Amino acid sequence: ANTNAVAVVLASAWPAPATLVEADLWGGDLALRVRRKGEVLADRETVLSLAAAAAAARDQQGRAPATNHELVHRYAQAVSDQVEVVPCPLVAERAQAVPDWRALVEALSSASGQVVVDVGRLGAGSPTMSIAAGAQTLVMVCRGHIDSVLRLRERLLMLVPALSEARGTAPRVIPVVISQPRFGPGDAADVLAAFHDGPIEPFIAAVGWLAWDEDAMGRLYAGEDPGSRGLAKSKLMRSAASVVDLIGDAKAAASTVQAGTGWASVGVRA
Repeated sequence: ANTNAVAVVLASAWPAPATLVEADLWGGDLALRVRRKGEVLADRETVLSLAAAAAAARDQQGRAPATNHELVHRYAQAVSDQVEVVPCPLVAERAQAVPDWRALVEALSSASGQVVVDVGRLGAGSPTMSIAAGAQTLVMVCRGHIDSVLRLRERLLMLVPALSEARGTAPRVIPVVISQPRFGPGDAADVLAAFHDGPIEPFIAAVGWLAWDEDAMGRLYAGEDPGSRGLAKSKLMRSAASVVDLIGDAKAAASTVQAGTGWASVGVRA
């Protein structure tokens, strides 16, 4: 499991239709894994073309249009009635050719509906930090074993100050642990304990876990309706619904919510 798979699961578990935008500097997975009615995704519409369109839509003073709600959706490809996706180019050299990530952030900010963005591995100096900084919630992915948890903690020690500076306010972070059903609650408790009394603890809105299931994941990639009887009752989707609830609770509990930022970013598999 990686950040891409987690982003697919969360978009699939959202209460309303969601758009998944893949913005991983190291190249994308969606074009290789996702199928639309058995067919591969079209390669002409990617996050690269979306970012270029967002930059072109600015006026002569470099300002984004006041209303540009459908731009993201115009570059998205429907996988199911629940999820549409904007894939990233396959290789890093093309993914890193995005001319202006800030223009993409502006497009995401004005998009209608829920947007989930996969930013992949995230560092404090990454160009995609602007996406993470603009998101309402940052979901950080790890596994339950100790080295993954500690790596996540060290990564957040670097990321949180940079995010706070870029946002002008504290980020809301939700670590999500890839686990098995019988270990999930304990793994989540261990992650929470790793942040206890540390400098990052105040920024942790909650800790969630996903009950990993390769079969259910394969069905999501194949474009099966997430609400179908078999998928909706899978342990993966039920645990994903709980994580989505945590994200919603974090938004509701925030004392201030930045206007126009309607997306969650998923990043860093520690």
